[in-house]
Amino acid sequence: MATALARVFEDDHGLETLILCPRNLVPMWEDYRERYRMRARVLSMSRVLRELPDLRRYRLVLIDESHNLRNRQGRRYRAIQEYVRENDSRCILLSATPYNKTYLDLSSQLRLFVPETADLGVRPERLLREMGETEFMRRHQAPVRSLAAFEKSEHADDWSSPCGTKTGSASRTKTTNRGNRPSSVRWASRRPGLDLFALPNQDIQ
Repeated sequence: MATALARVFEDDHGLETLILCPRNLVPMWEDYRERYRMRARVLSMSRVLRELPDLRRYRLVLIDESHNLRNRQGRRYRAIQEYVRENDSRCILLSATPYNKTYLDLSSQLRLFVPETADLGVRPERLLREMGETEFMRRHQAPVRSLAAFEKSEHADDWSSPCGTKTGSASRTKTTNRGNRPSSVRWASRRPGLDLFALPNQDIQ
């Protein structure tokens, strides 16, 4: 699925792909690049800080094991976030474990390309029903259709609800485990000039 998505963007939009992955997965992705004739460069996460700042523009960035990018203050995280934003890159995120303990792990990955106050076109409805929109705004002072608003919710229903934007559509499907918590998430989010797909690792090909 991931390589198919990348090929769609390459073939339909003329994009080239930058694949960021752990060092041990570099041979696998180099094999996929040749097998599926991707116009791509494979870069180990261990080389991000050294090479990414001077790397030419890739309009599609595929990040394998994206759950490792949870620390927003980390140097590697900031380097990737800056590259994506400066180059207006679209993103494909791959993870078998998109979050560990809290949904903030998910939002950290989304913040790689989504500003915290951007209009997502969807709201954390369960949280707003419990708290009330007026009280939410008073307490948090965040737009109700923003990633910042979702970060206030601990409800699985909010994080796995269908999602849309003003100019496109987005959807998520989930498998569940303990307590009806998403164990793998499929995201497909489209914004003007910016796309995100986050897939379980078994959908790499």
